[in-house]
Amino acid sequence: MEDEGNSHYEGLQATIRATSFHGLSVDLAYTYSHAWDVIDGQLFNNIDNPMNPRYTYGTAGFDRRQVASLNFDYSVPFFASAGATTRNLLGGWTVSGISSMQTGNPLTVNTPFDNLGFGGGTTNHVNLNGLVTYPHSFKNWFATDAFSMPAPLTWGNEPRNSIKGPGRDAWSLSVFKDFHFGERAGFQFRAAAFNAFNHTQFTGVDLGLRDSSFGQINATADPRVFQFGGKVYF
Repeated sequence: MEDEGNSHYEGLQATIRATSFHGLSVDLAYTYSHAWDVIDGQLFNNIDNPMNPRYTYGTAGFDRRQVASLNFDYSVPFFASAGATTRNLLGGWTVSGISSMQTGNPLTVNTPFDNLGFGGGTTNHVNLNGLVTYPHSFKNWFATDAFSMPAPLTWGNEPRNSIKGPGRDAWSLSVFKDFHFGERAGFQFRAAAFNAFNHTQFTGVDLGLRDSSFGQINATADPRVFQFGGKVYF
């Protein structure tokens, strides 16, 4: 048995559920938390500074400070009181959705070369010169002037995972309806949209201190995707 590191987690979780409220069922979950550790799921001998484990102690790489999820089903009441034929042809639609909203993952600025001269498995941090601000633009996600190279043969003072990466706000929506041919037979039509509102979802930032694109967004998630389907059952 080995003691290779330590971590801790603090969080607040809340859930709201409403079932069959005028045709609407909703589940909403929210978490506000913070996780700290020394290294994320790797061997302790891969730590940035083997001579000082506390050098890497900070916000965990998997930390998501705020996470909210929502799912719902709504039975649209149109033509609910109409005749059987009209209700079967035009009524009976259901709208459902799943949403995931979360703040961004933490990031660390990279040093462009080994200014420590140690080689091996050591990784130096850059210097953090002040409060990091966030213009949140494509060309300037965070203020890059807050970071600089440490002096030769010295350790940088930037805490691990000191930057807040881009968050996510993803919505998937679907509508479906059953057309009944009898008591047990019928046809179900379904249409779905992933990233339904076509929000641009940033997923990556250039963290290379000496890169010409340092601090710029360099990756995005998929745009909106539609999907249609149907099934016959009997």
